[in-house]
Amino acid sequence: MKTTSRAGYYRVQATMPPELTEWLEKIGAKCKASGGYKLSKCEIIRSSLEALRYVENHLDVTEVRDEVELKKRILAAFEKRRATQ
Repeated sequence: MKTTSRAGYYRVQATMPPELTEWLEKIGAKCKASGGYKLSKCEIIRSSLEALRYVENHLDVTEVRDEVELKKRILAAFEKRRATQ
C-alpha cells in the first residue's frame, strides 16, 4: 500500500460539474485496472496542477476573463512547450 505524508497540505474546496467528477473517478479506476493503484480525485487534481506548473513559463494569462479563455491559454501553453522540446 502506498503512503503519502500530507503534512503541510492545505485543504481547498472546488466545485465542478458532474461530468468532471465522473471523469476523475474514471481516471482513478483506469489506473487500478491497468495494474496500478486507484488514485483519488485529489491525487489526480494535484498531479494535473503539477503538470500545469511545468508549462508555467509558456502560460500567458494576460487579460484572461473566464475559465473558457484560461483553458484555451493552458492548451496553448502545452503546445508551445511541446514545440520547444
